[in-house]
Amino acid sequence: MDISQVRICFVAVLKKLNWDSPSPRQFGGSIYDQIAKYAADLGFIPPLKTGQEPLESSDKVKAQEVFWSFIVQGILLPGYNDQHLDLPFFRLTEYGKSVLDSPDPIPYDMDGYLEHLKSVAPNIDSIALTYVTEGLDCFARGTYAASLVMLGVGSEKLMLDLAQALQQALPPVAATKMQKSIDEDKISRIYLELRKQLIPHIKTLPLPIKDGLELLLDGVFTIIRINRNEAGHPTGKHFDRLNVLGLFSIFPLYCEKVSQLIEYLRSEPLKAD
Repeated sequence: MDISQVRICFVAVLKKLNWDSPSPRQFGGSIYDQIAKYAADLGFIPPLKTGQEPLESSDKVKAQEVFWSFIVQGILLPGYNDQHLDLPFFRLTEYGKSVLDSPDPIPYDMDGYLEHLKSVAPNIDSIALTYVTEGLDCFARGTYAASLVMLGVGSEKLMLDLAQALQQALPPVAATKMQKSIDEDKISRIYLELRKQLIPHIKTLPLPIKDGLELLLDGVFTIIRINRNEAGHPTGKHFDRLNVLGLFSIFPLYCEKVSQLIEYLRSEPLKAD
């Protein structure tokens, strides 16, 4: 297996564990067995046979690497209580609990997150996807300001694609104004013109697209852009990992809505008021 597949299986194991039980959890044999079971179920490795070693030595090393990365990222802690703090025992942090309890795809499972993103936004631009991928990598390493910059650039590319789709769908006079803003190549100006030209047409959009559209555009895009600007300048601001996690968690929903709108605008011209 590659390390991303091991990570997917390890996350699945962590989610399945009964964290309310006082019994100590130990990294090693049983964890390897559970990782192997998920790997076989997902087709990452051949079906398991009775008596065989569940994981190859190289996969065990990758599992150890993922385990240590989750300790570094504050999801897991060594030990099983305050009096026993040693490995190979481990426990879940409060932050780790919030991560595992989230119904949204978690950034720590980078491949699962990206697959989900591509499934809900199949027309997402490859450039936007590249920046989001870089953002996920920064997030996993704990460099939260850098992750926000990358997420922000990916979000801006998505908004630029929406502006171009809107420009092509607008009547001539409005399309000219939209194109002028695009040519200025300033995302704040592009967004203001996009919003000005789009809002009058929202009532004509299909319900699945228009439902909550203004809130997502004004809320998610704006808050990501503000954080991206603050992270990209020497403000000295500290970025809390829970806040960054929240932005990554809401991003797929934002992508899905914008993706649906782009697809619609590419096939349906908007009529003049």
